[in-house]
Amino acid sequence: MWDVKRVPEGSAASSNSVHIRANDRSALRGAVLPTLVQVPQPLRVHVASALGSMVACDFPKEWPDLMERIGELVGSSEQAAVYGGIRALLEVVRAYR
Repeated sequence: MWDVKRVPEGSAASSNSVHIRANDRSALRGAVLPTLVQVPQPLRVHVASALGSMVACDFPKEWPDLMERIGELVGSSEQAAVYGGIRALLEVVRAYR
């Protein structure tokens, strides 16, 4: 389950978190890669950060097709899709380093 922190880590109120329901997580997993490809450059870092958190929590058990979807992006003929795929792959690597 993803926990979205509302306060800085280590503060007295850091135990407050929002739990995202399974059906909402599934919808987010379906939307995050296309969003990473389509979002303007200044926002891409934020989408990539969200993707990294999702990967750390859900991959591979809850998101078994992630690498296949990233491979499709990397193999695309569109520059934005290739960049999105490589950026997504970077987030997977960061989650497991």
